[in-house]
Amino acid sequence: MAAFKQDAPVIRLKKINLLIQEGFEHSPTGKVLAWLLSAGRAIVIITELIVITAFLSRFWLDRQLTDLIEGNSSKKTQVEASTNFEADFQNTQTRLAAVKLIDNTKILPREYIKEVTRLLPAEVVLSDISYNENKVSVTGLSLNEAGLAGFMKSLEESNKFSSVSLVNIALERGTTNLINFSLIMEVEKKN
Repeated sequence: MAAFKQDAPVIRLKKINLLIQEGFEHSPTGKVLAWLLSAGRAIVIITELIVITAFLSRFWLDRQLTDLIEGNSSKKTQVEASTNFEADFQNTQTRLAAVKLIDNTKILPREYIKEVTRLLPAEVVLSDISYNENKVSVTGLSLNEAGLAGFMKSLEESNKFSSVSLVNIALERGTTNLINFSLIMEVEKKN
């Protein structure tokens, strides 16, 4: 047999024990390691459950989003279609309110015409009656001065007119009896 050389280095093998020593789980290092392993597993499992839930709920959320987009587009179309109607409706409402306001404050010309014809004496014939804002204009013929004077006095005493002005007076051409006249009466404003 061959003799070993004394000069050769001696290799020493270290023992590695992969088995847990008895009592290790009760040591502080063992307790921390056991907690990390059990808590780590729970964290991994919870994280996986969250990821799987998020992945599966994505399909449901995508469907909800698609439904909302379709619903919004159909409602948007309905709203756009009704905007013209709404604008017309509001325009009509505004015009009706303006007409109602004017109608409530406006005194109709027929009231003044009725008053003028009611006060008209037999000697006076009217050829024209016109109404412009707050004035009534009358043109006509009178058989005598007394008829014209009585007509003007009746108009002045009326509660419909605030003032009566004789604008034009002349004898009718070709006759000596007929008097051509023009009157302007200011309308009494009602509150």
